[in-house]
Amino acid sequence: MKNWKTGLFFALASLFLQPAQATVIDFEDFDIGVASGTIPVQYAGFDWGNFRVIHDQKNIGTGYDNGTLGNYSAFNWYAAVGTVEGNLFDFNGAYFTAAWNNGLHILIEGLLDGVTVMSQEIVVDTTGPTWFNLNFLGINGLRFSSFGGVDMGLGGSGTHFVMDNFTINQVPEPLGVALFSLGLIPLLRRRVARR
Repeated sequence: MKNWKTGLFFALASLFLQPAQATVIDFEDFDIGVASGTIPVQYAGFDWGNFRVIHDQKNIGTGYDNGTLGNYSAFNWYAAVGTVEGNLFDFNGAYFTAAWNNGLHILIEGLLDGVTVMSQEIVVDTTGPTWFNLNFLGINGLRFSSFGGVDMGLGGSGTHFVMDNFTINQVPEPLGVALFSLGLIPLLRRRVARR
C-alpha cells in the first residue's frame, strides 16, 4: 500500500516540477482605434514603463508596420528608455524592428531588484522583425535603450523600435519551492530508513 502512495506522491511532484510553459505577450488584445495607446498598469502581469502599443495600419511602410506580426505591437514612446518590471521571470526573447533607422542599436539589460545582471546589444533594421533569443534567467526587470542607425527617410525620425511576441517563463516563487522541497524530506528519510 505504501508503494502506491509513494508513486502517487512522485507523480504529483513531477507535475509541479515540469518546466514552465512559455508565455507569449503579443499585444493583440488591444482595440485602440488610434495610432497608439497607453499600455495599462499590470498589463499581462507587468508594469510597462515608457512603452505604448501601436496599430500597424496607422504607419504603413514604416518599421512600425513592417515589425508588427499581428495588428498590434509595443514601441518605446518618444524613443526614450523603456522598462518592463514584474515578479521573477525568465525573458526568452522577442521580435524587434527599428521604426525609422536601419542599423539601430538596442541595449537590453536584465535587472534583478534594479541591478543589471546581464545585458546584450542587438542591431535591427526597418525592413521586418528579427527574433532575438536572449535567455535572461531569474530577473524581475528589463531596460531597453536604443541609439544610432541611419535614417531611412520613412516619414519620421528617432531611435524608436517595435517589439512583438514578448516571450517569458514565470519563475516559481522561492517560498513555494522551499515548502514543496521540505515536504519531500520526510518521505526520502522514510525510504532510506527502510533500506
